[in-house]
Amino acid sequence: EEINKGFVKRNFGNKTGAFFKGEPKATFEYIGEDTIDYHGDYRLKSEKLEHFDALIHLIRILNGKTETNNNVDSQLDQILNVENCLKIFAITSLFMNVDALNLLYPHNFYLYQNSESGKFEWIPYDGNYAFCAFSPEFTQSQAEHLSVFYISNRFENPLLKVLFGNEKYRRFYTNYLKEILKEKFTEENISNSVDKLAIRIRKHVYHDNMKMYTNAEFEKNLHATLGHKRDPGAFIPGIKTFAKHRIHAVKKELSNNRKGRD
Repeated sequence: EEINKGFVKRNFGNKTGAFFKGEPKATFEYIGEDTIDYHGDYRLKSEKLEHFDALIHLIRILNGKTETNNNVDSQLDQILNVENCLKIFAITSLFMNVDALNLLYPHNFYLYQNSESGKFEWIPYDGNYAFCAFSPEFTQSQAEHLSVFYISNRFENPLLKVLFGNEKYRRFYTNYLKEILKEKFTEENISNSVDKLAIRIRKHVYHDNMKMYTNAEFEKNLHATLGHKRDPGAFIPGIKTFAKHRIHAVKKELSNNRKGRD
């Protein structure tokens, strides 16, 4: 679905707020007060150049550049829908869509400042690397067991550092992960969804003479990995098996974190 003014109108009831697309290197690092310095990494989708002022204010908060740095969560709550952002990051992490800011790459998102609440809404974009469909960094086992609190060392990530460094946000994020692991992201649900989607697309896959894989590989990859599991970038995880291992690993991590607090 195209992320445009029609999208934000349907989802938020208005379309006149500050609207940006995060381009590569949209890391939320503070690089000064000159709005021009931010133009290359945050593409303005609304008309008003002064909308960059709101974006820079968000970036100031995340980087401790405001006068009241000791109350970061209160300031952030006023300008960002933090809970919805954390929900998206939780889903991205579970599905291991590595082409996202909370995993390996600082792009593939939109920010829309809801005119009614005054808060930026995080809108995810481009999920084609879900189930670790490609990763230059992780083996399959590393991807399956990657911490849900992972912060890449590929780039500075002030947003994740603030969110994961704040007890209130970590608690909300953890509780949401537990909720969807119990109700939505289960082995049964994933397996059923894979089977239903495979039925819907199978005839089109088989009739495609330009595809880069065989029909047999399509069938096998529904459950089994293609390629070399220990060679980053050289494997395509079997969806059902990957989801099963990912679910078990995240549940174990969350359980261990709770025991550690107790």
